[in-house]
Amino acid sequence: MITIEPDLVFALGGAVMHFLWQGALIGLIAASILYGLRKGSAQVRYTVACGALALCLVVFVATLICMLPRASSNAGALSISNVQSFAVTQEEASSLPWRGELATESRWNLVEIAAWGWGFGVVFMLLRFTRHWLWSHRLRTRMVTDPDQQCLQVFEELKQELKISRAISLFKSGLAETPMVVGCFAPVILVPVGAFTSLSPEQLRMILVHELAHIRRYDHWINQFQGAIEIILFFHPAMWWISRQVRIEREYCCDDASLRGTPDPKALAEALTQLELHRISSPPNALAANGGSLMDRITRILGNRVNQIKKPKEQKMKFKTLGTLVAAVLLIGSLFIVQADDKKEGKDPRAEKFRAAEEKIWAAVKAGKVSKE
Repeated sequence: MITIEPDLVFALGGAVMHFLWQGALIGLIAASILYGLRKGSAQVRYTVACGALALCLVVFVATLICMLPRASSNAGALSISNVQSFAVTQEEASSLPWRGELATESRWNLVEIAAWGWGFGVVFMLLRFTRHWLWSHRLRTRMVTDPDQQCLQVFEELKQELKISRAISLFKSGLAETPMVVGCFAPVILVPVGAFTSLSPEQLRMILVHELAHIRRYDHWINQFQGAIEIILFFHPAMWWISRQVRIEREYCCDDASLRGTPDPKALAEALTQLELHRISSPPNALAANGGSLMDRITRILGNRVNQIKKPKEQKMKFKTLGTLVAAVLLIGSLFIVQADDKKEGKDPRAEKFRAAEEKIWAAVKAGKVSKE
């Protein structure tokens, strides 16, 4: 039978209860800083979000350590009060000193509930993480084949351009339906078989740069550390919000890496849409190329292009936010429009509608009606 020291139970419960307000404060400060940096670089916002996430773990562990000495004294005082209670008469039970003892015992029960609830939650999150890890291991070992020699040559050239010297494998996958990085010690890039036929060579090159950027930035290691924090601090909504911001800004950073040196950002937007059409749910411990919000990423990519070709005076046009929202709505609607006539002709109605809507949006972008703040 497993026994747990009362001191540890009290310290864990106290740390959990204290982190309720501590996490809320950290989340509020992080949200304020990120809002102030909304027009800055994605790398700066990513650093701030990662720092806030790490701070959550540091504060929780520090609180737990500080609670351990107090746990010994509180547990001892509670034991003495329980022993003395047997010698108290019925008339003395209504006296004032009992109120403090009952409050201490009630507080202990609440802290104990918080500690055991945290323990069961951590066990559940560990099982969830293990299931995702097994699925990732299955992706990298089953139904994988080597790409053709020309693709491997392009992959090696990209590694040299990004100055990545470590061994990284590239495989075609019959299970994965979106490009992703799997593994930490020996990372593997998996590209679905359909991507080699649906994406142009330029688009495939940009997707490979996106995945290699994850490895160059050690995002696969940070992602595992992020998963550990999610297991420990699973009970706080602010932590989940910060963790989501980390994933969003991480994808933005890799999108920026893919756009460097390319004359046509529109190609990346089209590639992301093609990947979304073939997407399935991917495990959280894999870094997928179409992670985050697809519409936000496409709007951001097109907005960045506009900011590059516009003059400074033209960048101050009115209704920027309204134009961006209209573009996002058109793109979202185009993904789900299905026509029966196109199905009979063997065409992909989602792709046809998306291309038509995208051409309209890109024409509006060039005309200066859509931009990004």
